[in-house]
Formats: sequence, structure tokens, C-alpha cells
Amino acid sequence: RAHETLMNLVCRLLLEKNFFFLMIRRPPRSTRKESSAASDVYKRQEFLYVDDMAKASLFILGLDQKTYKSNTLETLSHINIGTGKDLSIYELAKTLKEVIGFKGVIKFDKSKPNGPPRKLVDSSSLQKLGWKYNVELLEGLSKTYSWYVDNL
Repeated sequence: RAHETLMNLVCRLLLEKNFFFLMIRRPPRSTRKESSAASDVYKRQEFLYVDDMAKASLFILGLDQKTYKSNTLETLSHINIGTGKDLSIYELAKTLKEVIGFKGVIKFDKSKPNGPPRKLVDSSSLQKLGWKYNVELLEGLSKTYSWYVDNL
């Protein structure tokens, strides 16, 4: 559940920057010196920008039956969609700090439930078919944050 990890960090950093952000509808300014995240810094996850997910889905839907069937099994008919890259939760938090402008320290609470230590799908089948994601993590986080600021 990469979206839960990402949104948890985004919300914590945003709310701790300025509690009134949602009421005054302007970019927040840093007011806190630290934030906490319920995760292990070494846990690794893969993240894919939503537009790339949509484009990959359309790409798969557009495959002819012969190509689709030659890249799947009758009992295993899915094709994984991903970037093939993962990063640690620490690296994600560091990147989010940069995007959001949070100047404080993020403390990780290792006593909280973590889930699997690594979440990375094998998307090599899709890559062999010619599809590749377009939006890198920093760009995707920046676009998402900008949308969040503009629409909330």
C-alpha cells in the first residue's frame, strides 16, 4: 500500500508545517521542528505516478489478443505495472521534505507495524512489451504536492 505510506508522510509534514493550511488555502510555512513517521527507515517501496498508471493500463488494454496471451498465462492473466525501482522510506521522507519545504527532523517510530520489508513488483513483462514510465519520483511528488496545494 504505497499510497498509504506516501499520503501518511505528506499529511504529517503538511499539517506540522502549518495547522491552518487547509483553512487559509495557501502554501504552508514551517512551524515545527520535527515530525514522526510510523515506519522503519529501511523498509523499501516502489512508487508510480498516477498518470503513468493510467497510461500503462491503456497500453495493456490496447494489446492485441495474441501479444497479450503470449505474455501471460491462462491461470495468471495479470501484467504488473511499476517502475522497477524502489526506495527506502527514509529516502522518500527526505525527498518529500525537499518538495514540501519542511525544515525539521523526521523521527521514525520503529515500534509501529511495518508490513513487508520490500514492496517491488516485477514489471519486466510490461517493459519487454515496450512500455516505460515517464514521471520520475521527484517530479511526481512535486506535481502531486502542487495539485494538493491548489485544490485543498
